[in-house]
Amino acid sequence: MKRIMKQKYSLLSTMLYSLVLIFSACTRDNDIDIPQTSVNKITETTVTVGDEITFTGSNIHLITKVTFGEAKAEVNLELAKRDKHSLTVVVPELLETQKVKLFVTYNTNKRIVLSEELEVIVPPVIPTVTSSLPSSVISGKVVELEGTGLKIIKSIFLDNTEITYRSKDESSISFVAPEVDTEISVQVKFIYDNSLGSNKELLVGTLTIEPLPAIKVLK
Repeated sequence: MKRIMKQKYSLLSTMLYSLVLIFSACTRDNDIDIPQTSVNKITETTVTVGDEITFTGSNIHLITKVTFGEAKAEVNLELAKRDKHSLTVVVPELLETQKVKLFVTYNTNKRIVLSEELEVIVPPVIPTVTSSLPSSVISGKVVELEGTGLKIIKSIFLDNTEITYRSKDESSISFVAPEVDTEISVQVKFIYDNSLGSNKELLVGTLTIEPLPAIKVLK
């Protein structure tokens, strides 16, 4: 009987010891000091799309997201290439100039608001032409030009005559040289709207248009 009691006591002691170890391990886990990130408030009140903005503080390398309103800046998540005390990002694209809340996210879901109303300016689109007009072109031929922001071109004028474009996208635009009876030289200009106003003009250059060559009739 005593032997049985000793066995039970030994088993109970073992179980209690195991529980103590488990509790102790859990307690140590709960006491783990998880690094926290702190970021200094920014002094900027206005930034422009494409600008660089730098944040300073401690444990900056734990930041995983930088958000301007609903737009997220690109963040390099490779810890080996991150600085613990500063982070520089490029202000992301927004649809229009507006005031947004700027915040960073670290440790997956912890947020720090750096500005409640940061004005992000979207610069106006100003089209440019990077290629040159041909010195001359025959009536009915396609003239194609390359550049930037050409998608906002709404009309083309040859001197005071409006013609329609044949095709356009962000980097190219084309039109067909109109029919003429005699050789003429005209000023080519593009008309566009942007956030600065309507019916803005972009002078492209001078184009010489030649008539179609006469068709010889064989006798």
